[in-house]
Amino acid sequence: MVAGALALAAGVIREQQRGLKDLTLLDGLTGAGNYRMFWLRLEAESARARRHGEPFSLVLLDLNGFKPINDELGHVTGDEALRRVADTLRGVVRGEDVVCRQAGMSSR
Repeated sequence: MVAGALALAAGVIREQQRGLKDLTLLDGLTGAGNYRMFWLRLEAESARARRHGEPFSLVLLDLNGFKPINDELGHVTGDEALRRVADTLRGVVRGEDVVCRQAGMSSR
């Protein structure tokens, strides 16, 4: 009985540790990868590409004109727009691809 309880507790701790690791790699607003995840994945993909002599793709995009959304409609609306963009991007990339967010400069 004690061994079963310990095994259950150990499983809960492992799951919590995985959750904490995820938090260190994810953007808190959008759930997309954060700057740290971006660099980890970029290093891993470039190493893989060199090892196998294959190319890889990197797409960077900027949401031009985004500041007026925050200024005119408020940060709550801007945050929702960022979440929708991240959700849309995650919906169109392959399962092995990653979407990351580099948070912009803010005057908040």
